[in-house]
Formats: sequence, structure tokens, C-alpha cells
Amino acid sequence: MQKIIFSNHARYQLLERGITVQDVRAALAAPDKTVRQSARRFQSVARINTRYALVVVYDRFLGRVEIVTAFKTSKIFKYL
Repeated sequence: MQKIIFSNHARYQLLERGITVQDVRAALAAPDKTVRQSARRFQSVARINTRYALVVVYDRFLGRVEIVTAFKTSKIFKYL
């Protein structure tokens, strides 16, 4: 897998939302769905359990992945 770095915004949001770096890595390693949002921005969604999914927004460039933000959602069918 490519090198993963976290933007300052992403680090803050992970802390505020109680999401671990391991959660983000797991979502990127085995997403249920990945959508290309622009030339280098992607959104990966991984189901956490029957009620929640983890959404990770990231940029892919120069052989690395930069996490922009991540959040948990109960609106699973909106994202999957």
C-alpha cells in the first residue's frame, strides 16, 4: 500500500470524532465502496457494523495518500 499521511485537519477531526488511525487504515485496505470525486480526490466507505460506516476522504498523488477527513455515519445506504 502507498504511504499514508494525515493532514492537520484530518488529525484534528479523528481526535474529535473518536476515530483511530487503525480504523482509517482498515477502511482504506478493505473498503466496501470507493468513489473518485475529482482527479486526485477519492472517498472510501467501509461498514463498521450493521448501524455505522466509516467514510474516509483522501487525495492520492505522488505515490502517497493524504487523508483529508474521516467521519462515522449512520446513513449507510446514502454512502454505499
